[in-house]
Amino acid sequence: MHEPDTLSVAAGELLAFARAGLRVDSFAVRLRLMEGAPLLNALPAVHAAGPDATARFEYLAQAVVDAIDDLSRTGADADPHLNGHHPEAAALRQLFGLTERTRRASWRVRQEAAASMVHVSWEHFRRAKQSLLLRAVTERLLANAAAHAETSADVRRSLVAVAAQQDVEASIVEYIQRRRPARADLLELSTATILPVLRALRSVGTDVRLLVANPAGLHTTPFMSERIRYALANLFAEFGSRSGFEVRAYNTAPSVRGRSIGTLIALGWYPYRDNKRLDEADGVTTEIWGHDNALLLGDVSEANGAVLATWFGREFERLWEHRRTEDESVLHPQL
Repeated sequence: MHEPDTLSVAAGELLAFARAGLRVDSFAVRLRLMEGAPLLNALPAVHAAGPDATARFEYLAQAVVDAIDDLSRTGADADPHLNGHHPEAAALRQLFGLTERTRRASWRVRQEAAASMVHVSWEHFRRAKQSLLLRAVTERLLANAAAHAETSADVRRSLVAVAAQQDVEASIVEYIQRRRPARADLLELSTATILPVLRALRSVGTDVRLLVANPAGLHTTPFMSERIRYALANLFAEFGSRSGFEVRAYNTAPSVRGRSIGTLIALGWYPYRDNKRLDEADGVTTEIWGHDNALLLGDVSEANGAVLATWFGREFERLWEHRRTEDESVLHPQL
């Protein structure tokens, strides 16, 4: 269990986000919310977004959505705040503006909608039930953060599964510095969260081939497209003139994230998520996420790692030579 004061303070921070609604578009409001939430700002899921305030807000919003979804799957015995068919999770979605009815609604309307989900009056909800629900989702956010903090992976073992990229990033960087691999093949959506790995590879002189998604061809939200363009601009600003660093843009749908670095193989996935904060009228509501997904690591010297490395090597070459894959010049006009 977390210290009551920490949980209460974090729940208070989350209340400000609930009042504003997770759909809030104003950069100034987003910045104010993030600056006023030091505990939530420090969550691993938010830290992975880097320094950009807009990205940090989006990553926190997704973490809240994930936490609510987690609560909806939690049995009553496992969480004393939620019970039955999880009307409380439905109430939280109304409160944060994650439904068709409440995305553009005022705070009062969202409270009333949430109260109806748990069959209480608005007055009772705002005075009692609301704080219990916010504490429940905050506790899940902190629990998820603690799970990441407790996760460690030794990349020298045969096969390791980790909850998210940030849980093993330091181990991969240490592996690079220790083993000084001659070559690395990286298959990414963008490079928004892997600059520490790329810098480590540069520091030891590793030749890198990097495949990234062409943002012009992605069927995703404006935030995701701009996030990728921003990451690519940072990438080329820092690595654009370095020899032994080749980038190509693939135009097929992102599906697999993979890194073959020396004898290390790391594989993950790119799921497609519905952004519940957007209306159909806003256009595309589907987003592609990678940094917070499970990662499987192995070494080619072990049988399991060799199987993964062989498969990834074959698929990487196929995509590298794909007829619709283009050289990095197609990316620059978009930056």
